[in-house]
Amino acid sequence: MLFVIFNTLKMIILIPIKKNSKRLKNKNFLLLKKKPLFRWTVDFAKKYFKKHQILISTDCKKTASKLKSEGFQVPFIRPYYLAKQTSSMFGVAKHAINTFEKKLKKKVNKILLFQPTSPFRSITDIKKGIQLYDKNHLPTISVSKLHVKSDKLYHLKKKNIISKIDYKKRTSFIPNGSFYILSKKDLFKKKQFYFNEMNFVEIKSLKNKIDIDYLEDLKIARKI
Repeated sequence: MLFVIFNTLKMIILIPIKKNSKRLKNKNFLLLKKKPLFRWTVDFAKKYFKKHQILISTDCKKTASKLKSEGFQVPFIRPYYLAKQTSSMFGVAKHAINTFEKKLKKKVNKILLFQPTSPFRSITDIKKGIQLYDKNHLPTISVSKLHVKSDKLYHLKKKNIISKIDYKKRTSFIPNGSFYILSKKDLFKKKQFYFNEMNFVEIKSLKNKIDIDYLEDLKIARKI
């Protein structure tokens, strides 16, 4: 009987590169300072991590072939059902990790997700996130502070009815998409990247906060 011994990778860097997008057509391939948007994230990853750690999930055969020839991990073409507008990032990540483990005979412990829509990053922020995760193993994300504190804010209670809320006494944050760090175990158990309690790294640089979903976002990035 043949036994396959799996090697263990402490962390993979997952970069999802989808061809089509809903709000901004083909946004991952639009040029930002003479480079396709996804290239900013790929180039950042290869500068600070080993290529055998960097896993690409894309439904673009041309991009897959190019990045594979450069030494990145591209063991599959993302299937159509995971490239739809309704496809979840969890589904994309689960498929990527399972296929990677099966084809490369390596086990993954934790995932660092870089989304191409955040082209500008600081390795200092990434290191801080990894250090926080390693201390308590809570999922860790990058966030931006919401600069909204008012006694005249309302949320939707039910149809045509809003209810007053007080933001004066609380500090609120929103994920900005720069990075997510979590264990494979937590990801597969919760089936999402967001948890009730998480570590966070606040991104304070205006440049590094940019998350490109609309044409206006891209225009701002091009001016920086």
